[in-house]
Amino acid sequence: MVEPWRWRTFPELSGLGAQCMAQSPDGVLWFGTLDGVWTCDGYDWRWHTEPGNPDGNIVSLCCGPDGKMMVAVSDGVVKYNDGTWSRVFPKDSRDDGWEIRKVVASRDGSIWLATSRGAVQIQDSQPTLYTSPDLEIGTDASVTSLANIEVFPDTISQYPRPPARAGARYDLVDIREDLSGQIWMGTDGGEIICTDGTTHRLVA
Repeated sequence: MVEPWRWRTFPELSGLGAQCMAQSPDGVLWFGTLDGVWTCDGYDWRWHTEPGNPDGNIVSLCCGPDGKMMVAVSDGVVKYNDGTWSRVFPKDSRDDGWEIRKVVASRDGSIWLATSRGAVQIQDSQPTLYTSPDLEIGTDASVTSLANIEVFPDTISQYPRPPARAGARYDLVDIREDLSGQIWMGTDGGEIICTDGTTHRLVA
């Protein structure tokens, strides 16, 4: 791998602040940058400027269960389908304090988001927010109007927290699915939460 002839430089994204990348089933490479979405089919590069496109800082990309690309910006997630962009979450473009950090597609067909307010699972177009009771969302209409609420069990929310891990347990920075279908979430405080969609546990 150290031979120079194995490597090739693509100048098209130079200076654009590439943040993430993914590949769609048709082989097209997708790149999220500080200035929107770019794609490359192996020959041509394209900057996506269609109406409704996510034109800001792209924080995460993933191919959805239907083969369409899911694109996350800090305040929401949109989907690309044959030249058209549609908003997935939240359904409108208002800014209610959400910060999206990561989007992943699960084997069961759902979409999971790591956000500043917890983990959002979108299944059959219905979002559910898994979060901690200390978020105090019970009367927060900006949250309850957007998603069903599932609170983490006491085994997570009341577990002693070392001083070095003082971050809120609902403030997630990453999310992944393992080969068994379990969802793993990393918190801003350095802790790990795992769920199979039914049982939630703090593992580290």
